[in-house]
Amino acid sequence: MDAGVAVVPVDENRKPIRLTEENISLVQHNTTLSEKLVNTLLVDGIDYGRVPGSNKKALFDPGASKIFNAYNCYTDYRILHYVEDKDLISYTIQAVVFNRASQEIVNTGIGACSSREVKYKYRNVSNPSDFGYTQEEISALKKTKENQYRIPNPEFEDLVNTIVKMAAKRADVDAALGLPGVGSAIRKMLDPQDNFPEKEDWRKFWNAARAMGLEEERVHKILQVGSMKEWLAQGRTLNEAIEKLSGELAAESKKASGDRPAKEPTDPEKLKTREEALAACHRDFGMQPADVARELGYKSIKDVTDPPALIYRVIAKTKQLN
Repeated sequence: MDAGVAVVPVDENRKPIRLTEENISLVQHNTTLSEKLVNTLLVDGIDYGRVPGSNKKALFDPGASKIFNAYNCYTDYRILHYVEDKDLISYTIQAVVFNRASQEIVNTGIGACSSREVKYKYRNVSNPSDFGYTQEEISALKKTKENQYRIPNPEFEDLVNTIVKMAAKRADVDAALGLPGVGSAIRKMLDPQDNFPEKEDWRKFWNAARAMGLEEERVHKILQVGSMKEWLAQGRTLNEAIEKLSGELAAESKKASGDRPAKEPTDPEKLKTREEALAACHRDFGMQPADVARELGYKSIKDVTDPPALIYRVIAKTKQLN
């Protein structure tokens, strides 16, 4: 036996997967209609397009929303992991796709966003002196191609809403691409020469891990594997790995919270958006967005239109009564 090869035990009672002509016909049907869907409904530059810093086109959140509507679905969200401190704001969110008619879960997607990403970590400015930099400090700053200066984001504390929204949008796109026939149709439309490169999945996985503040060695330790290929050899997916990592970090955070001094209560009047209110409810009361929506009497978090301060106050009051 080769060293380092994981052996997966065989369950003799497990029924083998059976492929039928009916299933093949269904896949062909979904693929054909998905190609018609993306080529008919999606608009270049709005629903998909080139991502800054990349030569390839990608699906955008508006396009994902159109796909969900075409499938008669909607999404709700779970916060898998978050960090909010003076040096890092990071959220990993799971989009859960529901069929509107049956209310069954038909797919899930995962998205992560972190203040360590360059576009959030820095700001490009023309006059650093406006932000308190001395001439000596300015001379040491990095310049961009546009002849601007790159400085650490001076509005770091205001990033929560942006980070949460971006993580949710990325989760939406991931979930939309997993609907029947959509992934292949999108790739065929965006890049006919792209033969489903595996690197896209790996890039998403390691971006999510970095957003959680995890280096490769820590990832392997939590997953109890020597490498990610070993994890896949066990029949598991990269999305399952992200969920396990976020769950482990959440458990560690909960355990450590007993050793930390109590946080200062959130001031509802400082919550500017619904997303900030949801993040505060998760941070202070451990509630997922879907739980908040139900507590407020709404079917889905997308239906919640109450002011951010009111959302937080109602949940805080409910928790006090309980």
